Amino acid sequence: MVIQQDLLKLLTILIPTRNRADFIIRLLEYYELLNFSGVVFIGDSSDITNYYQIQYKIKKIKKYKVIIHHYPEKSIREVMELMSKKITTSYAMFSGDDDLIIPSGAVKAVHFLQKNNDYIAAHGAGYVFNVKNNGPYGEMTLISRYPQPGLENSSPLERVEGLFNSYWVPLFSIFRTSNFLSIWRGVSAIDDITLGSELIPAARASILGKNKFISTVSLLRQAHDSHHHLPIFSELTARKGEGNLCELFVDECKQCMAELGVPIDISRQCLLRAFKSYMLNSCRYEHIKNNKFSIYIRGLKIINYLRIIRKYLNILILNNYLILRYSDIKTVFKLIEKS
Repeated sequence: MVIQQDLLKLLTILIPTRNRADFIIRLLEYYELLNFSGVVFIGDSSDITNYYQIQYKIKKIKKYKVIIHHYPEKSIREVMELMSKKITTSYAMFSGDDDLIIPSGAVKAVHFLQKNNDYIAAHGAGYVFNVKNNGPYGEMTLISRYPQPGLENSSPLERVEGLFNSYWVPLFSIFRTSNFLSIWRGVSAIDDITLGSELIPAARASILGKNKFISTVSLLRQAHDSHHHLPIFSELTARKGEGNLCELFVDECKQCMAELGVPIDISRQCLLRAFKSYMLNSCRYEHIKNNKFSIYIRGLKIINYLRIIRKYLNILILNNYLILRYSDIKTVFKLIEKS
């Protein structure tokens, strides 16, 4: 039987960053603590000071392979397209510099993809946490669900409309590398940050194939007091200079449809509906503010020591969403809170 570490060696995590050496250092420490054995690509757009800080830390990493690519002043879109062309493993995934992938969940996703060729991607449950003062280290105050339900429809038309009717970000899934390359292909030429770094890659991910939600925990994301909000529909469709961004979205995604045999006129109408539905629903990534399922971390720690209750929490599923166990994130507590 293939052991866990062998499966992780099949995975590359791609992380774009700019002038956030402290977050990258935390991330590198985290994977070292959990004996991660895959590959980490860091696409660094930082100034030379931050770049050297990260390089110094990388030299101390012994348990897994870290490769840093320095792309001064380049955008996340340019960095992702350039890095994706350097992948040599069978599977790949995107990660922000303040995201933490749970290796045990990643293993299950890779294993699932090996056994199910009709899926292009897989992932477990995601959670969002807060850190006091928004830095890489400090008191963790709140944790809540980060929606990642999956895409099971066999039709690319149904998948892309389903995604944008009730939007979630599929880019944190683990993908087959061939599909990952298609998702990020050409995004460096898209000047609009909203479309190029998320909406177009997300749409392509939904078009190209099915994405499985697995009953495990695979992603932790740090929330911040301020973050990028997507512009409203009228702003996107009326911008000058770049033309109609709704049309740009359609043009950049219809090729994926064509590769799957969908006629251009049908794919165009589908993509227009998906894009307009998304903007009209005004999804703003308000994961903490609007989430009904929230757990205070201090209470989670206390529950860990109530052994009678804990054994039931370890197997409890609520509405097809895995309940987060203290054992899943105890390393995060120790690292971030320095406890």
